[in-house]
Amino acid sequence: MIIWNSETNKPVAVLKGMQRSVLKLAFSPDERFLAGIGENNTFIVWDTRDGSPIHTRITEQPFTILVWGQMLTE
Repeated sequence: MIIWNSETNKPVAVLKGMQRSVLKLAFSPDERFLAGIGENNTFIVWDTRDGSPIHTRITEQPFTILVWGQMLTE
């Protein structure tokens, strides 16, 4: 995956690590990080400044939600 600068039409970062289709993506509120969930139960958080993965996790069960911030439960 590639993050593009929409003003300059130039790539900002190349994101690596997903082996199959990407199911969900979400930027952090400050847009410094991008989290992604892959079809193969892979969860990765990348630094959007250089594309480096800062957290990777592969689980046995698929992820069903991707949210930045607090989750409210009642």
